[in-house]
Amino acid sequence: MGELAGDTPDGSGWVRRHWRFCALMVPVFVSAVAVGVVMLANREAGRSTAEIGTAVPSAPRLQAVGGSEHLFRIDASRSSMTYSLTETLAGSDRTATGTTKGIAGDLVIDEVAPARSRVGDIVVNVEQLRSDQELRDRRLRADYLESSRFPLATFHTTTIEGLPDAVVGEAAADIRLAGHLTIKGVARAASVDAKVARAGGEIRITGSSAIKLSDYGIGPISIVGLVKTGDDVRLSFDVAAVDPAATTVPTEVAAPPRTEPTVRSAEAPSFDRQIKPLLESRCASCHEPNAVGSHTWTLTNARDAQSVAPGLGLVASSGYMPPWPASGKGVALEHDRRLTAEEIHTIVAWAESGAPLDVDPDTTIRATRDASGPTIRHDVTMRLPEPYQGSVERADDYRCFILDPKIERESFITGFEFSPDQTALVHHATIAKVTAAGRNDVDRLDAATPGSGWGCAIGAPLTVSTDAGAPLPSSGATTAQVSAWAPGQAATSYPEGTGLRVQPGDLFLIQIHYHVAHPPPPDRSSFAIQVTSGTALDDVSTATYFAPAEIPCAADHPGPLCDRDAVLRQLGESFGATAPLLPLGILTACGRSPADFATMTDGTAHASCTQPAGQAGEILWVMGHEHEIGASFRLTINAGRPDERVLLDIPRWSFDWQLVYRPRDKFDLRPGDTITTECSWDRSLRPEREPRYITWAEGTGDEMCMGIITTRAPR
Repeated sequence: MGELAGDTPDGSGWVRRHWRFCALMVPVFVSAVAVGVVMLANREAGRSTAEIGTAVPSAPRLQAVGGSEHLFRIDASRSSMTYSLTETLAGSDRTATGTTKGIAGDLVIDEVAPARSRVGDIVVNVEQLRSDQELRDRRLRADYLESSRFPLATFHTTTIEGLPDAVVGEAAADIRLAGHLTIKGVARAASVDAKVARAGGEIRITGSSAIKLSDYGIGPISIVGLVKTGDDVRLSFDVAAVDPAATTVPTEVAAPPRTEPTVRSAEAPSFDRQIKPLLESRCASCHEPNAVGSHTWTLTNARDAQSVAPGLGLVASSGYMPPWPASGKGVALEHDRRLTAEEIHTIVAWAESGAPLDVDPDTTIRATRDASGPTIRHDVTMRLPEPYQGSVERADDYRCFILDPKIERESFITGFEFSPDQTALVHHATIAKVTAAGRNDVDRLDAATPGSGWGCAIGAPLTVSTDAGAPLPSSGATTAQVSAWAPGQAATSYPEGTGLRVQPGDLFLIQIHYHVAHPPPPDRSSFAIQVTSGTALDDVSTATYFAPAEIPCAADHPGPLCDRDAVLRQLGESFGATAPLLPLGILTACGRSPADFATMTDGTAHASCTQPAGQAGEILWVMGHEHEIGASFRLTINAGRPDERVLLDIPRWSFDWQLVYRPRDKFDLRPGDTITTECSWDRSLRPEREPRYITWAEGTGDEMCMGIITTRAPR
């Protein structure tokens, strides 16, 4: 262990030598015009309400037995289920509601002994839920209900309380149905308090049930900067059941009414001249088909924009879209994608005018070149040597592979592009360069592991380690970060005159994080590079600056994993022997200890660390990284000195939007400069999580705090 930790018992030596590996989950090099990435994996494609089918779901059929039983079947055309919950939307508190008419089920009433009546499974189509916001409906279906996989919710009744001893005319009865409610494949005990009445040959049931989103893995929902919900949901039912022998029970519910394009009035903004250019420059690159934001809304034509116009007005006025988390503090940044006040007013006015079109609804919306990002030559394309077959037994699978560019003379990489093969599986990828001296070592490690590549976790690929955390033997090999990829990232082109130097025999080592929820197909992702040879270019280098991430449990939430030592043991079991060393190593390197954070038990925490600048030269790109409960982030050059300068300030951190920023004006990091990294965290951003001590580690449920700066070496 001494060799692994750099011959220091606390692990700080290991941290100092390998701290750059911490950028595993973020794109380190992307072009200055890239709009960033959404870091959520395995999302389903978003569908508009108009694309959702109108068929009534199928429910198990009951049979009336004997002369006293009478069968009734739910008539979906006169039935509904509505959810309601508290919501803070764009800073305003309100009650959100959504309704579906896709309900099916049977009940049998025993005319002689009502207590023997039966209720079959009640099935509800949650894909057909509609609220007053089309964008809300799409996001709810895609990210939370996953309704393309789990379109139906089912209530299975086990007992009925309150039925009368005899049927008396058309008198109503207060009953309770107890049983199990299944949503998104999760079954939980539930009950429905209802009033049942028989009138005019039909049964009418009205009632409600209280559930929690967290019980079904749906929420509470928190989208930083846009919406936050409570955990408690009220489900209200209004069901009409008829005799199927006497009344035809419909098999389709009414389709959503199709809204005809509104003709533009003289006062309304012009879609063609004012709205379309904004959509093409600010929205289309993320929302065109198969792009990072298409899972919630796909933008191909004017009709697509019109269908979600109220939502566009909302996300624009709230500042949630287009994504640009950086504040105006600090250095000026290129390609600021925030809308101006005038542009926001135009979008809102268009939406409030009924979203009129002065173009054909099928008019194509195309991303402008600036928003789409660069393209590169694929001079060398390296695919995984053979397909990798993952398994559901390893939900978060970190796998390392060797890629050989077969470079024959000194050259420079001037651009690169990672292309995932199985996009539903590949969560992120990190690529490092291994010098020729390490070729035999990585070949031996690969050969010693059955199948394609080998399991590697924390520190890989820069530590070139295995799952167990054992590094390669010392061979004079060195590694350097080349790139990292996450969903939505485009190709990257280095600034003119710069590149990453590669020599004959150098290899690339790629670590891919596969997130496996279902039996996966084999993956054979690829990495392409643009190569320049025969010309000397300026080298680029990347350094990572970190601070501790230590968030104790709230004082009133004790639990077995609220013990820091227990969490460290769990990290070792999950990510290998090096994982427990990392938090202590970072604390030591920053001159801190766990005791410094012991009082932060109100659900929030903060940390900072000042380090010498790792490299001098012109700053090309900068970014920050935290996980899902990150609340704020800041990087400062020479904090507390007369020449202090805020490099990047993100007052409202968003895990979904981790952008790479380029300073607008040229300036350099100088020898003797320091970098201060500051982060804060807020557990309320993910209230559904179980209480546990959170420390620096690789899992999304753990935390990190780091800034990444890429510089051009001085001539």
